[in-house]
Amino acid sequence: MVWRSTFTDGQYDGDIARIDLPAVDADRLADAWRCIEPSCRPAGADRAAQRRIVEEWARTVAVTAGRAGQGVDDELAIDTVVEALVRYPADCVLRALKNRRAAHKWRPTLSEILADVQWRARYREALRDAFVRAGVAAARREDDVDV
Repeated sequence: MVWRSTFTDGQYDGDIARIDLPAVDADRLADAWRCIEPSCRPAGADRAAQRRIVEEWARTVAVTAGRAGQGVDDELAIDTVVEALVRYPADCVLRALKNRRAAHKWRPTLSEILADVQWRARYREALRDAFVRAGVAAARREDDVDV
């Protein structure tokens, strides 16, 4: 694993730059990917996971304070949030939403939720990229998720 480190504003932050897989035969790598792939799969690949994300977002909206809609289409807002979140593994999304609901009074913005989800999913993305570089996994495209 290769780390990228930064020191800004008096704080250290480390992140995964890339993961290098060991040099083993292709069959072993393919077996490893078959075991790991379900945990890297976006939530949009599973209707039940999508439903859980919608339910968790509804719980978050129900118990956090937010500004009045002021003509905002609530259904469109829900669709927009869910469309963005289903591109990540379901457990990362659900943990991020539960964390926001438990630790914050105010309703999170989409960018706040995405930052948390991306932080939680970063290792899996790096792992997927390593298997893609090894020729075992297909690269993930932005339009892979059917919402």
